Amino acid sequence: MKKSLPLIVAILLGLLAVLGVRNFIKKKDEAYKLKWDTKSVLVAKKAVKAGQRLAPEMLGKREFPKKMLPENTVNPDQAQDILNQPVNRDLYPGEPILWSFLGGEEKGKSLSNVIRTEERAVTLSVNNISGVDGYVKPNDRVDIYAFMKVPTKKKQQIPSKEAGGEPQTIEVDDTKTVAFLFLQNVSVLATGNSFNQSQFPSEERATAPPYHSITFAVTPTEATLLKFASENGDLSLALRNPQDFSEVSDIEVVDMGTILDITKLKEVQQARKNRVEVYRQGKQVKE
Repeated sequence: MKKSLPLIVAILLGLLAVLGVRNFIKKKDEAYKLKWDTKSVLVAKKAVKAGQRLAPEMLGKREFPKKMLPENTVNPDQAQDILNQPVNRDLYPGEPILWSFLGGEEKGKSLSNVIRTEERAVTLSVNNISGVDGYVKPNDRVDIYAFMKVPTKKKQQIPSKEAGGEPQTIEVDDTKTVAFLFLQNVSVLATGNSFNQSQFPSEERATAPPYHSITFAVTPTEATLLKFASENGDLSLALRNPQDFSEVSDIEVVDMGTILDITKLKEVQQARKNRVEVYRQGKQVKE
């Protein structure tokens, strides 16, 4: 009995550890749902090509923040209603399934049907947007960066009014270019006329020309800001992981002074090095 006691204790400690981990994961999951007010929706379990009919093995479910979802998502309890129905666009793994994705023969469907209430669709030319290079697709989420000239002051020396006097230093109006994270987690509704193309056979979509515009889903306030920024500066997109809903709270305005600040650059590089080391160890970075 004495010999088996350490083994029993080890087993009990192992069970307690497992229960502790489960309890921790459960609390984290509850905290996530409470913070984001999540909703369970049907998603594509694997890649589905346009024209394919949905089968049980193609469907899964996943929690998403409600504010990130269109209103016409399919709920898990409606799975039987969409089985054996064709889809009119390609679906990627983990993508929420919308009712508007169903029906391979339906033509002329309106983009307005997929816009969430209290949001607007805003289309911008890619001539004023960099960082896309054809990789941004409908239903992707992106961060939008703005590059703008803003008014500032600079010191300038002028000759003294008195003969032989010291030059005077005055402040004059000037401008400088700044860059900053403008909008986060913005949903892409369409690229070019991809919404209409999604209703055509895949071989026709494959020969479609590169898109020259991108349509975003934004609030009315964001639409105003986006249009103003596009008219008065340049925009750049950064593509996000579809499972990443995090947002940066400390937004820094970068100018030439930031770029030339060696101390700041070293801090940025060290932070990047630390993050890379964490990933090499197989762990996820905790923000």
